[in-house]
Amino acid sequence: MTRPALPRWITLVLLSISFLRLIAQVDPDEPVYALAEQMPEFPGGTSGLRNWLAQHMEFPEEALDAAITGPIQVSFVVGSDGAVRQAQVVRGQHAALDAEALRLVNAMPPWTPGRQRGRAVSVLYTLPIRFSMRAAAAQSTRDTVPKPLTQAR
Repeated sequence: MTRPALPRWITLVLLSISFLRLIAQVDPDEPVYALAEQMPEFPGGTSGLRNWLAQHMEFPEEALDAAITGPIQVSFVVGSDGAVRQAQVVRGQHAALDAEALRLVNAMPPWTPGRQRGRAVSVLYTLPIRFSMRAAAAQSTRDTVPKPLTQAR
């Protein structure tokens, strides 16, 4: 017996609706591109983004106690000014992890905006944020290890 294709269809409809909601929230005079000639970039590129996320991530105690990990996909618009807007969880794991992923995205510094035909444009961007026990362990180490003292001369 084969499984019906309905779940795949429902997923596509839900993603389309959430994309349309994002577009409706942005200035109607400024289109939001799903793909631009030059995509937005976090300061420092991909490695800068990874480092920033690792430094600012606070693994929620509730998720840590329940040993819940995994990727959270957050969709947001990088405006033509580089500001991050309309962040929303597209695929979540746990309410506490989803909230932390949204907090991280909303706290990001301005990005280099995407460009289309040489001008800055708003671009829809989806970012997977991975929560792992290794990240939680690094956070607890970061919080408990005293910083070395610098010697005054």
